[in-house]
Amino acid sequence: MLQSTQSVALDASHFELIEAMTDEVVILDATGTIVAANTAWKLFCEENGGDLKSHYVGANYFDICKLAVLDAVVQAEAVLDGLRTALKTGAPFEGEYPCDGPGVRRWFQLNANRMAIRGGPCLLLQHRNVTTRRMAHDDIERAHLQAETFAALVATTGEAILTYDLEGCIISWNPAAERLYGYTEQEALGQSVELLYPQDWPTSVLEYRDQIVAGNLRQFDAVRVAKDGTKRHVTIACTPIRTLSGDIVSISNIHHDVTATRKAEEVRDLVSREVIHRAKNMLSLVTAMQRQTANSAKSLAEFNKSFGDRIQALARSTDLLVDGGWSSVDLDQLA
Repeated sequence: MLQSTQSVALDASHFELIEAMTDEVVILDATGTIVAANTAWKLFCEENGGDLKSHYVGANYFDICKLAVLDAVVQAEAVLDGLRTALKTGAPFEGEYPCDGPGVRRWFQLNANRMAIRGGPCLLLQHRNVTTRRMAHDDIERAHLQAETFAALVATTGEAILTYDLEGCIISWNPAAERLYGYTEQEALGQSVELLYPQDWPTSVLEYRDQIVAGNLRQFDAVRVAKDGTKRHVTIACTPIRTLSGDIVSISNIHHDVTATRKAEEVRDLVSREVIHRAKNMLSLVTAMQRQTANSAKSLAEFNKSFGDRIQALARSTDLLVDGGWSSVDLDQLA
């Protein structure tokens, strides 16, 4: 099952050595030519469309690396330099490189150690498939990057974001939450989220939790109280946080401050009610003037003139009241 060339005189011990290894193993001579390959190497070649006749025994490994460099294969140049250095100095080389197949991603770890065969320097190369470990590492790196990105977003966003566990205790508190409510992170962590509730608030945190966990509540309006007692009108977006296995372990809240909006709405409603009230009063006054004028007028022409004069006088008095801030008007101004 082993293959070799005659450029280096190998004996049975060399073949036994590489055959005992489960990794894909080849031996290179001083020129980089593959002079021996074990069964694992041969099987890998057969399963991945390699040279089925020679299994690359007799081919120059360095030349293969050079072609990979020209093809812009990642790590190929570093591997070539590392192998040459190991052959020249005897310093072991270890590196990882991609070796993708059709529709599949693969990573291999390459270990190179110099050995002397009949006084001549050779390299023993071990190729170990580390795809599972590498992909797990990449997944961890991506998860770490995503976590760092999310943490940066939470830290810099203008929206107050807090998280509490299933007992309602705060476990995260971002800077915007501190600005909105006045509690520092140290003051808030470990406290019940009901720290922010008005005393007479009808719904407990556990009731909210149950609705959120059941998927029945994603957003709601509420009033919350800051550290200084100021009431904050907020719209709260809420979502459960799950582990990889799907278990819910906490609840995330985003508090959007709508206090200014609510106050503007209250002012708008107050002004609207006042306008309606004043309009009704004005209509009542005009109706009374119409009736009084109709009772005293002796003709339609007299009614039209007298009623018109009174309407104009009412308009002037209204202008004066508006200009005076609806406080008082000097009677001389009405003349």
